[in-house]
Amino acid sequence: MTRHKHASVWILVKHQKINEKDFRILIFKGEEAVNLVMDGLKGSQEIAEFKGPFIEWEKIFKIFAP
Repeated sequence: MTRHKHASVWILVKHQKINEKDFRILIFKGEEAVNLVMDGLKGSQEIAEFKGPFIEWEKIFKIFAP
């Protein structure tokens, strides 16, 4: 982790409940990886949230490469 701390690393999570079509996409900075593993979604701060079933991928890509 420390060797790549200046890298542009992102975590994209698709959160969907069983038997539902709607979902949400959560985007986290890479530095939140340990918090995600230890505390789950509630213990981490997302950068952005997008709700489905239709996602505007262009908006997501602009976060990664403005």
